[in-house]
Amino acid sequence: MDIPELFFDRLTLIIPVTITHRNVAVNYDSPPPNIDKDEISRIILLGSKMNTEELKSMETEPCSICLDNLSYSNPKKHGVPTRMTCSHVFHARCLSEWLQRKNTCPLCSAVLRNLEALG
Repeated sequence: MDIPELFFDRLTLIIPVTITHRNVAVNYDSPPPNIDKDEISRIILLGSKMNTEELKSMETEPCSICLDNLSYSNPKKHGVPTRMTCSHVFHARCLSEWLQRKNTCPLCSAVLRNLEALG
């Protein structure tokens, strides 16, 4: 038996491939208006107070900004859990840092348009 007889003719498979390149533009929200830290603190304080039962039920829920639990056990680290006017809850310090960069809720993008009217 001759070795070349063991190999069949080689087949070439040609598959047409189309490569598409797209440029994607990311549209950011408008930057927040010039807000000083006192005004941000006022906005956070205007968030509704949460009772003890609510806080206990949310202990294992993460803050969507820092991803740590919303536990009230260590308020020095992130501040107390605070409910925004749109009903989303975040750590007060996390929310303060967020509002210095953007004037929207981190989850639903509800815009805080007239900040002076809140206080």
